Amino acid sequence: MATFDRTWSRWNTDWWEQYGMRGGIVAGVVFVLFEMLAVTLTPGVTDVFRPFRIRSAIVFGPEVIDSTTPAGASIVTGSLIHLGLSSLFGSCLGTFLAKRGRLTRSLRGLILAAVLYGLVLWLVNIYTVAPAMGWTWFLEETDPVVQALGHTLFFGVPLALFLYWASAPRRHLGLE
Repeated sequence: MATFDRTWSRWNTDWWEQYGMRGGIVAGVVFVLFEMLAVTLTPGVTDVFRPFRIRSAIVFGPEVIDSTTPAGASIVTGSLIHLGLSSLFGSCLGTFLAKRGRLTRSLRGLILAAVLYGLVLWLVNIYTVAPAMGWTWFLEETDPVVQALGHTLFFGVPLALFLYWASAPRRHLGLE
């Protein structure tokens, strides 16, 4: 029986990791579209690609944030960084949820978990990881309200909705 339990646990965790990764990509797209919209509504900011520039500065340095620099490489690099991190963060949430079946049984539980996860993700990334890495522009170049909303409502909620939709057959079969 112990072998079955370990096998089931691994299979269950793998499923949540994989769908968390897929949901992270979907949620990452929703999040960056929200950021692009927020940029267009920000007085004095005209570069809709600014979210990509900010992320690509991790590789190229903060000078690429300036809208006078060519945007091509910043858009590609920023997109790859953003979607890569979104899939990683979605997979991390999936791994967490695999061990907490109770949260995965209801849409409310998934949304609550994903919104809180998004909030913690924002706080840790912006206020701990970025300063430690010397990426001060994340805090200087972004609006905390936009980022808090983005990470919770426009990353967390779409990720939760994706996971709830994807796990519907598992709930129906009683696997959750």
